[in-house]
Amino acid sequence: MMKRALIVVDMIEDFVHEGGALYCGPSMARIVPVIQNEIARARSAAEPVVYLTDNHLLGDAEFQMFPPHAIAGTKGAEIVPELAPRKDDVVIPKRRYSGFFGTDLDITLRERGV
Repeated sequence: MMKRALIVVDMIEDFVHEGGALYCGPSMARIVPVIQNEIARARSAAEPVVYLTDNHLLGDAEFQMFPPHAIAGTKGAEIVPELAPRKDDVVIPKRRYSGFFGTDLDITLRERGV
């Protein structure tokens, strides 16, 4: 039987908190507790928790469509503290919309039997 994993996508400062470069609005405050509950559920079921995080280099081509955001090494690219990963969780940075394009997401899930 295949295992399940929880994938937490783009819950970073620049999207979640007011003042972030691409703040997604006040609904984010309602989403965070739901994700906290899902993380707790996954951990109690021994399911892997994987974080996908938008993470860009200065001058990234995406900045032609959107203002600069989630720049590697900045506070804006950090996972919000309310959803902080644990040391046994996996954090995978991504530079494009897809979490599979140019990342280790596929192999990470396969290695965990997902």
